[in-house]
Amino acid sequence: MQKNELYSDFFYKEATLNPTYAPDKADKEEAKIVEKFRSQPNLKEQVGFRTVSAGNLFYIARPLQIKSESCLVCHTTPEQAPASQIKTYGDKGGFGWKLNEIVGAQIIIVPASKVFDEARRLQLLVIGILVAGFVVAAIILNLFLKFSIISPLKKMSKWSKDVSTGTLDADFEHKPNDEIGVLAASVNRLKVSLEMAMNMLGQNPEKP
Repeated sequence: MQKNELYSDFFYKEATLNPTYAPDKADKEEAKIVEKFRSQPNLKEQVGFRTVSAGNLFYIARPLQIKSESCLVCHTTPEQAPASQIKTYGDKGGFGWKLNEIVGAQIIIVPASKVFDEARRLQLLVIGILVAGFVVAAIILNLFLKFSIISPLKKMSKWSKDVSTGTLDADFEHKPNDEIGVLAASVNRLKVSLEMAMNMLGQNPEKP
């Protein structure tokens, strides 16, 4: 994992209470993690922070459980273990394990700064997406207002001005059956009523 540049700062350890390989021995904080897995068998993962001399670390831990009887060949007693194992690791650790027993924890550790940097990056990404979304929504809303409300009202205002100066030969057309359409129909009826009233008075707005 550390050969990959992306994970060069990551560290993996199988922290074990009674390890075959001495460097796998769980330290005080790791032992607490293992004991919590042992006391809560249904617990599948632990995450948290810890402080060491090098700084703050973030860890993810999962239980290391003996699920296969074949593992017990090497970890029941020194007498049953392969001679090559005894020669390499000795006969003092890694024995007495039992089937389904949680003997340790698989722990991945990374500097906490990486976690915070990634959190900040995601935060900025989310903020950027939200800002972009609001900008797009504002543009769409403005275009909707312009073409659905403002533009028809401007046309109606010009038409009303023409009617007020005596131009009664055209109706205001607005095809959509929305609020503007209802208003346009009302204004057209008003124009007809005005024209009828003027005719009743014997006046012709086009020939004073």
